Amino acid sequence: VSRIACALGDRVAAVASLSGLAAPVEPCHGSSAIIAFHGTADDVVPFNGGAVRLIYQYGGVRAAISAWSTLNRCSGSPVAQRISTRTVRESHQGCVRPVALIQITGGGHEWPSSSDVNVADTVWAFFREQHLP
Repeated sequence: VSRIACALGDRVAAVASLSGLAAPVEPCHGSSAIIAFHGTADDVVPFNGGAVRLIYQYGGVRAAISAWSTLNRCSGSPVAQRISTRTVRESHQGCVRPVALIQITGGGHEWPSSSDVNVADTVWAFFREQHLP
């Protein structure tokens, strides 16, 4: 979805990523709204970066979110909102297109449990708010 958001940002209003948001690769065409979900204990695509299955180095989801925040011209620090005991939503502010990270403390490389966050409902609510300029 990261490649789609960059390559088709002028035609795709929003994308959602689960355990693997990549930074945009230049040149991007327009910008898409981004929502990413990532567990802090993901041993396949490490939250803070590292080797992914000994194939390539991942810079970490915070670096990817930061790059999307720059591309989408966000300003200021992200605002954190607790969703559940283990889950926090960090929404970047002042963006031309929204950028948000849902962090699941202790979550692995799996679909988060509904007690942490209802992924389908959260993504649908995010998508419903997005429109192409």
